[in-house]
Amino acid sequence: MKHFLLLISAIFWAAAMQAQVDVTFQVDISSRTDFYNGGAVWLYMDADWNEYYTMTDDNQDGIYSYTVSYAEGTAITFSYSYQTGPDEWNDYVVESVPAECADANGWRTLTVPASNTVLDAVAYGSCSATAIPKVTVIFKVDMSNETVSGDGVQVVIKNPWIWTAMSDDGNGIWSASVELDGNTTYPYTFVNGAQDYWDGEESITGDCNMGTAEAPERQVAVAEEDVTLSAVMFGACDAATSISSVRDEEVTIYPNPVDEMLDIQSSFPIKAIKVTSLTGESIASFNGQGNKSSTVNLGAIKGGVYLLTVCGDGIQKHLKILIR
Repeated sequence: MKHFLLLISAIFWAAAMQAQVDVTFQVDISSRTDFYNGGAVWLYMDADWNEYYTMTDDNQDGIYSYTVSYAEGTAITFSYSYQTGPDEWNDYVVESVPAECADANGWRTLTVPASNTVLDAVAYGSCSATAIPKVTVIFKVDMSNETVSGDGVQVVIKNPWIWTAMSDDGNGIWSASVELDGNTTYPYTFVNGAQDYWDGEESITGDCNMGTAEAPERQVAVAEEDVTLSAVMFGACDAATSISSVRDEEVTIYPNPVDEMLDIQSSFPIKAIKVTSLTGESIASFNGQGNKSSTVNLGAIKGGVYLLTVCGDGIQKHLKILIR
């Protein structure tokens, strides 16, 4: 009898250990401007999508939910995705989870609790209910050593996929403004040609290639403020600089590279001169005093490539400088 009771106890204990707990996941995509009207939102548990679920928005408030049953104590990873076009198999984005709420592999994590749980809704791509900020990033590439395609130049963000046609700024520099989510790192490359013309993608030589030779990618870490990236040479990690002088329509600077004193000539009255890092950090600023020429001392700035902004009345000219 004693052994029988022990057996029954073991069975009940095993059953209790295997008891299923309902976990309701919630994500708010109301701030996502590229969500396809009537499209799907997914909860997925692995990079290969072996386990995924289509979420629903019963209240039509932009918050999608889905309930999954797991054994108590199960450690799970998960993320969210949504549809951006008519083809749900190809038109979708996958979430980039902020580091503060992601594991080492970029996943959200959860250890299943002892009782049924409804998780707080999080804004897509955020650690909280507050949507991540939108940031404008200006990309620039120097095509002066290339024969530019008749279809122009593109910058392509590779996660999520965003193709943007660039504009010819003159002097071989092409630029494009792209609106992105803040607090996220983005892989990207430049393409000499039309959208989806992969034969025109740059082959990046140097340490700035965070991908492979076959699938190159640059990376940019976007914070919460708008940023203008310094121009880089197409297919290389080098910043676009001249060995003698740089001309940008109405502004000329000399010498470049510079050791200490930099001369600036402008066709408009200069109100301010700013030096920033390639990531937008303010390094130094000078008062132009309304003159059309100015000399600034850059000797105290650590050597490297920087962005020089010459400001007039409603005018801003951005030039690259190399400080030695």
